[in-house]
Amino acid sequence: MGLFDKIKQLKADRTFKKAGQGHRLTDEEPSRPQAGSSGTPKSKPPVSTDDEQARAMRAAAAERRNAPKVTPETRGQWAIKQQALRELEAEQAQANEMFTGVGQMTVDETSGPTEVEHCKSIEGVSFTCDAVLPEIALPKYELIKLVEERLCDLATTGDFDEALHAAVMLLFSRNRAYGDELESAVATLKKCLTNITEREDEKYLRLNLTKLQDRTANVKFIREFLVAVGFAEKSHEDSSDVYMAIDGIRDEILGKVHTALEYLNSHTKADDICLKLHRNPAVYKIDTNQKLKLPYVPDEFYSLTAEEVRKFQAERTNEVDKLTTLRTQAMRDRDAVVGARKYKYTLIRIRFPNQFLLQGTFGAYEPIKQIRDFICGHLKSTFGSFNMKDAATGKVLDNDEKSLQELNLCPAALILFEWDKETLVEYARNNLKEGYLREELENDANQLPA
Repeated sequence: MGLFDKIKQLKADRTFKKAGQGHRLTDEEPSRPQAGSSGTPKSKPPVSTDDEQARAMRAAAAERRNAPKVTPETRGQWAIKQQALRELEAEQAQANEMFTGVGQMTVDETSGPTEVEHCKSIEGVSFTCDAVLPEIALPKYELIKLVEERLCDLATTGDFDEALHAAVMLLFSRNRAYGDELESAVATLKKCLTNITEREDEKYLRLNLTKLQDRTANVKFIREFLVAVGFAEKSHEDSSDVYMAIDGIRDEILGKVHTALEYLNSHTKADDICLKLHRNPAVYKIDTNQKLKLPYVPDEFYSLTAEEVRKFQAERTNEVDKLTTLRTQAMRDRDAVVGARKYKYTLIRIRFPNQFLLQGTFGAYEPIKQIRDFICGHLKSTFGSFNMKDAATGKVLDNDEKSLQELNLCPAALILFEWDKETLVEYARNNLKEGYLREELENDANQLPA
């Protein structure tokens, strides 16, 4: 055996001895000693405080390396953000000054009749109520007050069916804002009326109106409903509460009560009083070379409630963060739509080729089809079809389902009217002159101020 072979053998023996005491493969494996040069177990050295601190520092460094990198704010971004914050604070101060004391809305303002969604908080723009006062157009809250007076008068002085119908419309329409309280009040009324039909005891013919109103403090027109059914106020010697009782022959009383229950059970939200936005149509004559300025729109077109102002301020706060963030075109378009929601109405003017203007007021979220129907109602002839073009962009407004807000026609816009080619060909073939607005409208048209 050579020298190199001996060295190799010594190394193999030394490595073999490090594995510990030998044993047969058929025997149970003894516990392995901890690694050591002699194969004997060694105790674990105590961990020093310095080693623990070093490990903690290494872990913190690794955490910093793995943390997402934050791009430092540039001086320009900082300046933009500070300017936006100053503007936001100024707007908030101005809003607080304008709306001091407006936070608590009155019941009349928050529980109005059902109306089109886009005109919830505007005063000054005219409305109509076809179900009650079809010929009258007034600002919203003036009309609500007049409708209330009319229905209260019918509920207390009209014949039975008319009075009951008016009272039920008042009860539901003017209390929709108090959903749970309204349901509770209606359930209580039904219970009182059902007791009369199922029990012959005369005590059920008398109701304590004071306690009934205390249970549903916010629900109005309960008294008017009971009067319409046939109840009348009765004095009580031992109590200051107001009582109402229904007198008469029992069969007649039962007939009235059954009818009242039918009205309460059959009334739905679709039967509520509905206010409609009045178009306020107007026709103007314009000179051939007259320049059309952007029409003036009243403040009501921009009016917002105090709650809407607070929401708008919250949106503006979010915009501050967006100023230093890269945004896609889709994100910017979506933000533009949100910003346009402060418009409730739009003033639309339709210009005809014969130098006349037709003007009307529309809700910002009404479809373009409403303008088409509005024009059709004022045309001289129903023959043929026509196109509408946005005067600002020249685009044809042919998607009848898109809203005026989506088409950027708020808060005011000018639309150009033109007959389509097929209609013009038919006019020429029949030797007819192109017609537009009805003659009486053109004859009564006022000159548009320059």
